[in-house]
Amino acid sequence: MSKWTQKKETALQAIISTQSLREAAKMSGISERQLYNYLLDDEFDARLKHIRSETTQGVVDRLRCLLHVALDTTAQIMTKTTARDTDRLAASRTVMEHALRLVQDDVLCRLDELERIAGINAQDDY
Repeated sequence: MSKWTQKKETALQAIISTQSLREAAKMSGISERQLYNYLLDDEFDARLKHIRSETTQGVVDRLRCLLHVALDTTAQIMTKTTARDTDRLAASRTVMEHALRLVQDDVLCRLDELERIAGINAQDDY
């Protein structure tokens, strides 16, 4: 286990708050080479992945909350008889596309589970 330093913590925070590693290195006051070395450190990498995972989960949770509003809005447009046909059609298409993606995701999850149960490594086929 490597020694955790304030420089590493600063670099970690810079990575998640900037657009590039170059910006992160500059913001944290270290060279890009040092930042790349940090990325090779298992503990640094694990902490970075954990923070990214938490951030992503926060975004997913927020989106999940907004889905009902988005669906209600889309449904209103779709069923509003005074709305333009193009708007109603676009709303209908949006609902159908997202429903299809949900079905596809469900099928892929089920397939992954079946492959896991069967002991099949899907990567072996490629």
